[in-house]
Amino acid sequence: QHDGYLLEIPATTVDALCHQLDRVDFIKIDAEGAEENIFAAMDETIRRHRPMIVVEFNAARTSNSHQFAERLNAVYGSIRRLDFQGFAQPISTRELLTLNFGQDWLLVLSEREPA
Repeated sequence: QHDGYLLEIPATTVDALCHQLDRVDFIKIDAEGAEENIFAAMDETIRRHRPMIVVEFNAARTSNSHQFAERLNAVYGSIRRLDFQGFAQPISTRELLTLNFGQDWLLVLSEREPA
């Protein structure tokens, strides 16, 4: 038997964190399955700052993987995946949902191709 602790951790949103900032260039999200919820609360930040976003995606860990993939694609009109050499390669929503199902992808969302 293990004694446990219950900790209350304050939470906020990306929009609340970035609301008063003059500039946001880059956001990385790797939250072990909570990416959908985090992404859902950053519309204002995306609209105002147009940051490059790197987000972990795993179709097996999302509640609606197709809807989330479409949402990611809609931000800048395309999705890129980071390959093992560190290059951002274009990937379609279909490929994202079917290739390597259950594996983590690091996705890059940006208006321009990352350097």
